[in-house]
Amino acid sequence: MKTAIIKRIKLLLICGIVLVALYAISNFLPFIRVSGSSMEPSYTDDEIVYLNRNTDSIKRGDVVIFRQKLHFYFEEKLIKRVCGVPGDKIYKDTNNNYFAYDGIYIYYETSRIDTTCDELLASSTYMYTLSKNSYFCMGDNRDESIDSRTFGAVDETKIIAIVKGGFKKPTPYKKGS
Repeated sequence: MKTAIIKRIKLLLICGIVLVALYAISNFLPFIRVSGSSMEPSYTDDEIVYLNRNTDSIKRGDVVIFRQKLHFYFEEKLIKRVCGVPGDKIYKDTNNNYFAYDGIYIYYETSRIDTTCDELLASSTYMYTLSKNSYFCMGDNRDESIDSRTFGAVDETKIIAIVKGGFKKPTPYKKGS
């Protein structure tokens, strides 16, 4: 009887150690696998990306990984491009294109556009101004992406890492090709 209890305690300890190790691996390794097509063509499904966990220097154009509640109460890790930075005003034009205005320049996606600011701002709908700790993030594949256009700005505390590069999944070798 006593040995059965000891075996169960050992089994519980081993299970606990495995769970802690899995948690540490999934949250602290500098790599993550992309799931889905929202960042194509920049990053594809099953691609492995290298992360920089130092998020002190996020800028427009960076690709970030962050946690966001999408379905019910579950937080998911998403990969998106930063298109608006703190202080930017977010606008939507009549074609449902979103752009950021920093008070001087207008940015469509991540590129500064040379156009008459007054005309574009007058013909667009003002959405909101990003607070000092929030970012407007969108997937590169706009038609397939659930992003800040749906759930709003991403709080800085939800950002896990900045993507620094990716490793494409190798194509399998086909005999005779």
